[in-house]
Amino acid sequence: MIEVSGTGIALGIAAKLGSQLHSGSPADKVTVLPSMGSGGGLKALRDGIIDASFSARKLKDSEKAHGLHETHCMRTPLVFATTHPAPGNFNQSELPEIYENILPKWDDGTQLKVILRSRSGSEMPYLASKVPGLEKQFEAAFKRPDIAIGTSDQINASLVREITGSLGIMTLLQIKAEELDFNLASIDGVKPSAATVSDRSYPFSLRVCLVLPKKPTHLARKLAEQMISPEGQKMIFDMGASPSD
Repeated sequence: MIEVSGTGIALGIAAKLGSQLHSGSPADKVTVLPSMGSGGGLKALRDGIIDASFSARKLKDSEKAHGLHETHCMRTPLVFATTHPAPGNFNQSELPEIYENILPKWDDGTQLKVILRSRSGSEMPYLASKVPGLEKQFEAAFKRPDIAIGTSDQINASLVREITGSLGIMTLLQIKAEELDFNLASIDGVKPSAATVSDRSYPFSLRVCLVLPKKPTHLARKLAEQMISPEGQKMIFDMGASPSD
């Protein structure tokens, strides 16, 4: 048996890879622990507490010095998710105004309620670097007491589900792997998918990697092999991610 954790983005896909591995070899069991975040998972991996971890950020030099290394990576769309029945399309140039507006509306006139992600996560710094003016509006939104903050990927998903008119930032990989019933906005007229990330027509994506320690166990290596097997690759693509260097 091995224990796996890391970023909450990948917990669903880790469980599915583990199930594939177990179905082919019943003696092989992968236990997916609750999210530790990318940093927490890497620390636990370094300290030998877990056997493998998924990370949504690049390894630091200090982590590499301990022998941690990326094995296989995937790229998944970073999406704007909601339970609103018709989220429609956002152009990138419209995004700062959505977070600036105190009372934004959906196209049908109902109130749109933005949900922020934690400052420690990868999502908001990434988007702020991609869209001019968005960093300033994110900072202003953080100061508002009426805006909810998804402090983890799973809490974020709960907020999107529970808040009427919500608009949350999350990955397609998490949505599909956890079978979340959300609707997704197109960006610049392009729908998020593994294919549109692969051909780069969809503009926002996150890279998620399986990280192993310097001396991985035999089963941890098998999990990495399962990730790039034809069965594993098909499942990952169906879950909204494409291979990434």
